[in-house]
Amino acid sequence: ALLMLMPFVLFQINSSQSNILKVLLSLQIILMGVSITLAGARIGMIFYVFVILIYMFYYTSLKVKISSIAMIFLLVLSLKIISPLQYEFFKLYLVQQVSSLGDEQERYIEGSISIRKSLIKENIDMMYESKFLGVGSGNIPSIIAQKRFYNTQNILNPHNFLLELTTAYGLIFGLIFVYFYIHLLFDLYKIMKREKDNFHARAAFLSLLLFIPASVLPSSIIKYNFYWIFFAYFTQFINLNQQHDESENIRVE
Repeated sequence: ALLMLMPFVLFQINSSQSNILKVLLSLQIILMGVSITLAGARIGMIFYVFVILIYMFYYTSLKVKISSIAMIFLLVLSLKIISPLQYEFFKLYLVQQVSSLGDEQERYIEGSISIRKSLIKENIDMMYESKFLGVGSGNIPSIIAQKRFYNTQNILNPHNFLLELTTAYGLIFGLIFVYFYIHLLFDLYKIMKREKDNFHARAAFLSLLLFIPASVLPSSIIKYNFYWIFFAYFTQFINLNQQHDESENIRVE
């Protein structure tokens, strides 16, 4: 959820006229990174850095780049002076997390991918047995536990939003969601290209793209309301822009 929220905070920095608000929003972005790091979400850390780099490279001026680096340096220096113990703890923890990315990649290749393949096979079997009509909401873990044909290392959640949605509610529902997602993405892209200065459109488009990694990293997000709130926001944002365009066309006519 933090990954999908990041673009809105970043582009709000661009549109804000208040320097104080810009500083507060920048601090919020830094705290998001700290939260992701302390949670031990190594893959989340990679996407966090990726989003920051895209934003800094494409959407900020040289002045903002220099100011951001200076603020991070001052924050780190302040933490070192005011609270050296916490500084050392966080530094060691960060080094440990970053240095373990190589090991994480090796484990990911040897373990996580193998488990995910098994989970995909289990879910395909369930879809086939249900004649692609779905096994029903909340039934996937119990079915895997009772009729396990593949080694999933006692992991019962699909670890994949679309796979879980399709297995639980059926192939037709899964295809409808894919169409819905692509349609939202295409509409946001059109708004972003048409309105070059609309930072909300850029933030929404990037946030919707980040749903892809967000939907496959955790065990299950289908039950969390805030992801559905994101989709409700995207839909309403597109509708409001379409209504605005229609009213503008009527005025021109």
